[in-house]
Amino acid sequence: MKLQIPIYGGELWLFKTKAEFLNAQEELGDTEEIKEHTLGDAWAIPHPDEKHGLVYLIGVYDNDLGTLIHELSHTTLNIIENAGFSAHEGNGEPFSYLINYLFDNVYKWFVTELTEIN
Repeated sequence: MKLQIPIYGGELWLFKTKAEFLNAQEELGDTEEIKEHTLGDAWAIPHPDEKHGLVYLIGVYDNDLGTLIHELSHTTLNIIENAGFSAHEGNGEPFSYLINYLFDNVYKWFVTELTEIN
């Protein structure tokens, strides 16, 4: 799944398998090795071309909603940090509104994919 990130810019790419995650990382030209995680990954990859801009990759491999939320939290913090300000500004509203937007859009895909896998 690919999702445009409004206001902050960039794209969120979400994957259900480690192989898909690693293929996307390679597609973006990122050669840095990531640690071997069993449940999920969150990765921010600055990509220099106009097509992708800044891409945030999330992998959720255990089909668990808690892992999705965990990785979305990391990614939300990265997006806000890359925009140049603190997630705590305005009583944490930037974080709260952004994670709400991301979750609302990703959850529908996540549940559909989970249903198709099981």
